[in-house]
This record gives sequence, C-alpha cells and structure tokens, in this order.
Amino acid sequence: MKLAKYCIYTIANREWIDQAIQRGEGTRSERKAWTTGLRLFNEARAAGERMPILLADSIEDCWCLLAWGILEKIEIGHGGTTFSVSGARRLNPTRNAQDLVLAASGKHVAEGFRRPYAICNTPRFLALLGRKITEPVGQESLDLLFDEPVTLPPEKIREAVGDDGVILDSEGLRRWTKHFVTERSAKNRKLVLEYFRKRQGLSCMACGTNLAEQFGPAFAGLVDIHHLVPVSREERTPRPKDFAVLCPTCHRMAHWKSEAPRDLSELRTIIANSSAPRRRLRVAGR
Repeated sequence: MKLAKYCIYTIANREWIDQAIQRGEGTRSERKAWTTGLRLFNEARAAGERMPILLADSIEDCWCLLAWGILEKIEIGHGGTTFSVSGARRLNPTRNAQDLVLAASGKHVAEGFRRPYAICNTPRFLALLGRKITEPVGQESLDLLFDEPVTLPPEKIREAVGDDGVILDSEGLRRWTKHFVTERSAKNRKLVLEYFRKRQGLSCMACGTNLAEQFGPAFAGLVDIHHLVPVSREERTPRPKDFAVLCPTCHRMAHWKSEAPRDLSELRTIIANSSAPRRRLRVAGR
C-alpha cells in the first residue's frame, strides 16, 4: 500500500474513535467543507495512492494523536463533509500533534492547535504501521517505525512486531501527560445521587433497572450520573434537574454513535420498541 504525500488531521470524540478501532472502520460528518482535502484525496486515488487520516480526541487529548486509518470516501454537501475511514487502528506509540507538519506553511502544528481539520505532510512513521512484515525487521525499518533511531535486542523486536509479523498495539503503558481536561465534580455526583435517592430512588430513569434490587445490596449505587446538558459545551454551575440517573447500559446508549446525547424520552422509546426479551421494568416518570 502506497501512502499519499498528504494526510488529514482531524479531531473526534474518544467514543467514536474507540468504536472505529473496534470495527476497523467508521463514518463521520464535520461542518467544515474539506474542499482541498477532497481534491488531494481524488488526486491520490488517481495516482493509485491511499490517503491517511490521523485522529485526536476532541475533548481532552487534542494534542495527542490516538489513531489513524485510510480515507475511503470524502463527500461535501450543504451541511459540511462526510468521510469514511477503513483500517482504523491505534497509534503505538502515540504521537504528539506538534510532530505533524502543515502542508500549506511547512511549519509544525503549533501547541494548543485545536481545529477539526488540517492538511499535513504524511509523517514517516506511518510508512510501516499496519504493514505486514514478511522479512526480518532491520534497523532501517525500526527507525522508520518509531520515527527515530532505536536499538532493540532480538526478543524486543519480536515483541514489537508480533509472532505473525504484524505490528501490534501495546497496553498498560503508564505515562505522565499534560493536557486540558473538561472538569467534572465528584462532589456534584454525591449530591445528585442523594437528591434522587430521597425523591425517587436510584432506579434507571430510562429503563427502570435497579441493580441493588436485581443483584443484591452490594450493587447499591452502581448508577451513572448523566449530564442532560453536555458538560463540554461550557463552564456552568448545574442544578440537580440538569442530571439524570442512568444504569451503565442506558448511559452508554445515550452517547452511542451520537454527537449530541439522546434525551430520556428517546431512550425510553428505544427501550419500549425493542423486540429483545427483558425483565419487567418500572420505568421512571411513567
């Protein structure tokens, strides 16, 4: 697979990135029209090349490149751009967005750069990632893989590329990072739980499940506090009515494949229309 000279850097929420990695593919829409990106994508296709896309977390780690894949489609419409990615996989090791070089200026991405779209020169380290190694891994290949001179003993080389010659992701790495985060208050969680416990109990407000009643007192309080107004939008002091108590499953459903979280009525409709067998549930608010 020959990669194109240029790649696209974009940001997406961590959940979408994780889902794309799990499925190996993903489709997403952006408000900005990727006009130049579409032109370069078509040029790469005509030359028999594949255009990479690099993904960073839009909420917390916009400086950290988490994953990459191959662009399969870019479509521009009135609402912006829709793109599809195949072969999505984690970057191992992760990379800093400041390592990228902007195609237009030839300068590295600036610290604090936070845009949903940028065209960059395809970095050297992508040349080997995801490619199956069919011959002994030499020093030149390792230098290219890690984008810097490295020296590894034979057992570490084997560990890096895997028994079947495929470069695998490592897990369990503990590292110190410095980045902006969207703060959530642990104190608010305790106060909101107590607020709902006194008024209606801690059953899920979407499906009615009460894990303590279902599985025993050891699971009392095993609920999620869901922000009805996404905390990422702005800094604000919320009120108890700005939250909902959801079981972990319904909380995941509220955010699943959706830019804006689903509201309670939508979740209840999904549950009511589900054909899957389930226990009788006392749905809150009905």
